[in-house]
Amino acid sequence: MAPRQQLRAAALFGVLLITGVACVGVTGAHASSDAVVQTTPTYPLLDVVFLATTSMDPDRTLYISSASNCSSRVSPICTLGRTQVGVNYNSSTCIFNVTSASLGLNAATASSIPALHWCSSATGTTPFATLQMNAVRMTPGYAYYSADTTFTFNQATPVGAKVGLYRESSCDTLLNGLPLTTLQSSRELTASIGPRTVTYVCASIPTVFNNATVIAVRSVVYGVSPYDIYTTQGIRHRSVVISASSSFHYMSLSTDPQCLTLAQPYQQTETGDGVLTIKVPRGTYYFCGVVIRGLEGVGVFVPALSTFKVLEYGIRPHTMYAARATPMSFSLDAVAVQSKLQGALFTTANCGVSGSKPVTSWSASMTWTVGVAGTYYACVRTSGSTLAADVGYVNQVVVSNIPAVSLARQPAISGLGELATVTRSALDDVPAAVVTVGLSTSSSCATLFAGGSTTETGSTASFYVPENSPSSTFYCVSNRLTTDASGGDSSEPTKAVYYPLGPLELRTYGLTYPALRTQATMKVGLDSDVVFGSGTSICLTPALLPSSSSSSTSSISSSTSSISSSFVDHDTCDTAIAANSDIAMTFQLSSLTSILTPVLFPVAGSWLLCVREPGVMGSAYVRLRTLRVYGNATVTPDGVIPGIPARLAVTAIPPSTTVSLTTDIACSINMPVVTTTQSSLTGTAALVFTHMALGNLLLCVGYHGEHMSQGTAAELMVAGTVASTNARVVPPLAVDSVPTQLTFSARGASSLSGYTALLVPPSTSGRVATTCPTSATAELIQLPISVPPSATTGAIAVPL
Repeated sequence: MAPRQQLRAAALFGVLLITGVACVGVTGAHASSDAVVQTTPTYPLLDVVFLATTSMDPDRTLYISSASNCSSRVSPICTLGRTQVGVNYNSSTCIFNVTSASLGLNAATASSIPALHWCSSATGTTPFATLQMNAVRMTPGYAYYSADTTFTFNQATPVGAKVGLYRESSCDTLLNGLPLTTLQSSRELTASIGPRTVTYVCASIPTVFNNATVIAVRSVVYGVSPYDIYTTQGIRHRSVVISASSSFHYMSLSTDPQCLTLAQPYQQTETGDGVLTIKVPRGTYYFCGVVIRGLEGVGVFVPALSTFKVLEYGIRPHTMYAARATPMSFSLDAVAVQSKLQGALFTTANCGVSGSKPVTSWSASMTWTVGVAGTYYACVRTSGSTLAADVGYVNQVVVSNIPAVSLARQPAISGLGELATVTRSALDDVPAAVVTVGLSTSSSCATLFAGGSTTETGSTASFYVPENSPSSTFYCVSNRLTTDASGGDSSEPTKAVYYPLGPLELRTYGLTYPALRTQATMKVGLDSDVVFGSGTSICLTPALLPSSSSSSTSSISSSTSSISSSFVDHDTCDTAIAANSDIAMTFQLSSLTSILTPVLFPVAGSWLLCVREPGVMGSAYVRLRTLRVYGNATVTPDGVIPGIPARLAVTAIPPSTTVSLTTDIACSINMPVVTTTQSSLTGTAALVFTHMALGNLLLCVGYHGEHMSQGTAAELMVAGTVASTNARVVPPLAVDSVPTQLTFSARGASSLSGYTALLVPPSTSGRVATTCPTSATAELIQLPISVPPSATTGAIAVPL
């Protein structure tokens, strides 16, 4: 290399290192340090010189081989740190030019270029990186006859390259006398190839030495006529005869509008209509056909004018257990036409075309029982048809042995997390998969109301046994919930079906406590028959109102999406504890813990007794029991007027218990009773009576405790007071002819509604009456009393 050329190249290389380098990081088996190779330009072209810079030590060699053992060199050996002309650029950079001839191919027509290998004395016969050479290519690789086409060159074609369309591969005669085009940053060229079948793309490529290659053929464009297909739909895994306006040599399907990449391997056809076997998933594709044979390889794929729709039939689930009846159903596009279809199971994917008998009979309503584990093939046909075109494979069905499932607690305890151990059959040779264990109200396990899943390879699944689980409950195991979509033969994963394992014995967690009232310190005894592991904690927290917890969702995995949500989710505990952190009570349990103390409920309402066991339910709190804590009852109105019949509504009390009023100073079974009744099942009561005396009455209500899940005898306790007072009338005077509003004020004033107040005038002698008349007369002022909606408690305003 002349000194001037070296200097000019060095200046150019300084720019190229910043703007266009490809880096390959390597660690050689015998290298003393990590090595990096950078190529300039980023995408080296065949038959064009490029540079390679490495961080390897001086005296190490660098070369390119076409063999994975570095035995076949396609470049000179460059020794780093040397000054060999045409090989060394500087102490760390080598000059290479991989020719088409060295690879035994024609860069202009080759459909692919094999990957090459970077080799060095630092790594012996082991390549330390791969090198991908490139060729000038443009899209599309075809053009319609006599129509302008805009071609876009690939990234390996450098900006500044001079390109043109030629009649011959010798690049002597430009097509239609068009001049060479210098590629700009868009790398586009617009031209018409006329009626030519093959047009040659010739180019002069700028190099890293600030010169350019001679003009030479670099690619080809094939001329074609637009064509269309008349067969525009087919079913996956079946073959369909493609009728088209043109013949083609190869065909396939693609998601690319220019057919640059194929969605499935191409298939060779005879002249005329071809038979396409559809392997791609359901969807809409571009039909791609090779209309003109390539000068080398198959040629270029050209899209048809119409797209091709792939339908897909399916039968689910894709997994089931041997010797267990499994309900099967059509899926995907088969659902819309299932009334015209039948399904069956075979041992091969040819669906009995070769004469083999089905494992299960053809049927539209499918419940399959397969006795032997293995991989089977689900097939679908048009009902009653024996034509091969009406029968097709849809997906695999993998049959395995049902796993053994054991539960940690027997009987299971409502309100606690349950840990299931799943033992998979050692006889199965099947991919790893999730298995769900859960509970159902149905003996057939049609759906689950609670469940949990293993990992793909795990052997345990934890799930919550709801506090309100029905007495008749069954435990179930799912099929193998795979994610491989039937080995890639289906566009959908399997669905969950559940197999019954038998009835589940359930019991309630027993507690022992007195009547649960606010502001009373007490002890709560625990169930001595239930043992918790180390690190278990119990928390008492107020329950959230329904509006606060309605957004709570179950933590059961999505693979068990058919689990019903009709039972309360276990995760309301964590939400409630977080919302009530100021008053929630937490107790750490040990093997010696038998009671929770001290327990003091500051507010009335529903309280959750929540348990967190390490390793169960993700160590989250679950709702073991719901307790009802009572404060004072609500009485409306909260007073009576002597002699006036009263009806008091009592709420916030236990259901089905005694509700009484007494004049005594304490509640007891021997107290004098003014009135008594039983509360309803919803915890309400109505006291209807007339009391003649003044004074306070005690409201006494029976409250139950619990002893090991059994209610204790009710204890009469004070739940509030009811005042018996006369009504006070204000103002005490009125001015003649001036409108006045009288207010009757008393805690039981609302009981006056519907009565009439009488104003008795003074006698003719001026004396004020001290007694009320027995009946209304004309000289009396009568004031009807009613309770307007806006009336305040204990006060009624009446206009005078």
